[in-house]
Amino acid sequence: MKAYDQIYEVASENYGLMTTDIARKIGVSGMALVMLEKRGRIIRGGRGVYRLEQFPASEYDSYATAVARAGNGAFLWGPSVLALENLCPTDPGKLYVAVPGRVRRNLGRGVVIRQNAGENANVSGLKGIPAQSVREAIRDSRNMIMSDRLLDVTNRACERGLISRDEARTLQQELSNGR
Repeated sequence: MKAYDQIYEVASENYGLMTTDIARKIGVSGMALVMLEKRGRIIRGGRGVYRLEQFPASEYDSYATAVARAGNGAFLWGPSVLALENLCPTDPGKLYVAVPGRVRRNLGRGVVIRQNAGENANVSGLKGIPAQSVREAIRDSRNMIMSDRLLDVTNRACERGLISRDEARTLQQELSNGR
């Protein structure tokens, strides 16, 4: 199987994105990535991140790209999780990404990094992008989004089955008490 075919197979499930780490795991060398870039088959999207040239764009590309650029163990957190799930409007110029350690490279304009976030046990894939749970995102958004709006978000998340009724009650109490 050719390098591009291997990359396409994996990247097509990840918004057309491929990282050098993933390429290495599937047996594609860094040199092969450079050659595919020179031929115009893939586009460099940041340090260690490539995008398939002809992959269709989606509304979630910016989220997936920000997480990929942040590296292994990165995930969406806080307001970006709420925006990804269409639970409330957030600042479109900011994407919130958490990383388990430190990131020193520039991840692009508007990417807000939460460093040393540890290994979050509640990380799952929302729309195929690593993200913290909706419940934790609501909690982590308390200092960035008004409490009234977060109460509405909690109700909407419960109605859509993203959090349980018990979780919604607990969050409502926390938000009402200002904890």
